[in-house]
Amino acid sequence: MNIHDDLLYSEVELEDTISASIPLATESYAPDSAIVSQFGAQESEPKVTGTNATSKIASAPGIPTLPATGAVGAFDAPQISTQIATEDVFSAANFSPSDSSSRSIDDLAIELRTPSDEEFVRVSTNPQHTLTAPLLVVSREDGYGKSYHLLTPMMRGWAKNQPSLHKFVKEMRLYLFANQDGEYGLWPIRDSFDNWSVSDMQVVETAKKMWTRRYNAGKVRKAHTSTSIEFQIEWPNKSMFGADGILAQVFGDAFVISSSDNPTIKRLLR
Repeated sequence: MNIHDDLLYSEVELEDTISASIPLATESYAPDSAIVSQFGAQESEPKVTGTNATSKIASAPGIPTLPATGAVGAFDAPQISTQIATEDVFSAANFSPSDSSSRSIDDLAIELRTPSDEEFVRVSTNPQHTLTAPLLVVSREDGYGKSYHLLTPMMRGWAKNQPSLHKFVKEMRLYLFANQDGEYGLWPIRDSFDNWSVSDMQVVETAKKMWTRRYNAGKVRKAHTSTSIEFQIEWPNKSMFGADGILAQVFGDAFVISSSDNPTIKRLLR
């Protein structure tokens, strides 16, 4: 065997030795310490495959390492917070305190109606809060309850002289009342001597003195009184009359009949 053959044999033997010494690539590859010691750490490492191949290659000598996730670096995208601030919808800052000083008792609504059998009421003792007035009383257009229209003196005489309108003209006593919830109303009672009217006016007199709930007892009204209600009523400081009086507030222009051209009169006479 010559020198050339010896060199070829040595190269083949060396390759076999390296091949037998280097294990197959796995996820947890680590080079044999004997080979590293014999051939040096700078020799080419075998190709690494597997689920952790990327991390193995990235940690190989000579390959730059990318910045870790979350670290500030050239390869990071801007971090945008997705946290949404929650707002307390019941916070006191969201609501304005009620300013009761800006609201006058004279601005409260007053409705023309009869108190229900379930509410306790008081009736004002102020003489300016009661009067007798001519009203045209008809059924509401929706069929529920009565509709009251204030007649001017001229229209009162004219309507009473109309045979088909006479029965709708009623002389009514109007009393200002308030219930236990602080709601105001104008209580209409027919100025008559029938049982209903007389007994209703007796209930009114009781309600001037104490909290009263009206109820039916046969063909008359009765008063059920209470001493347990402590609500204090503030009566409006105004009379029935005038442009800013209680009548104007209750009826307005829509429920005052001052001529035969009124829509309610036309509906009854067509």
